Amino acid sequence: MAVIDLVDAINPGTVNYDNVRTGGQEEDNIANAKYAISMARKIGARIYALPEDITEVKPKMIMTVFACLMARDYIPSMDAKKN
Repeated sequence: MAVIDLVDAINPGTVNYDNVRTGGQEEDNIANAKYAISMARKIGARIYALPEDITEVKPKMIMTVFACLMARDYIPSMDAKKN
């Protein structure tokens, strides 16, 4: 859920919360991880992690997801036209 919320914070309106499952079962967690990755890629982030990396909470892979989202949020301000 943290990744989904972060994607929605970076680009509001991207995430359709009707597609997010709240059951808490392993199947629901994997579905949410897949959705989070697809939404992150939709906004232009380069995500290298797998859904299993997120559901198993592999710290280094979670950090790469957050780093890629942070880079995606930072890069557009660098591309702004200079006056």
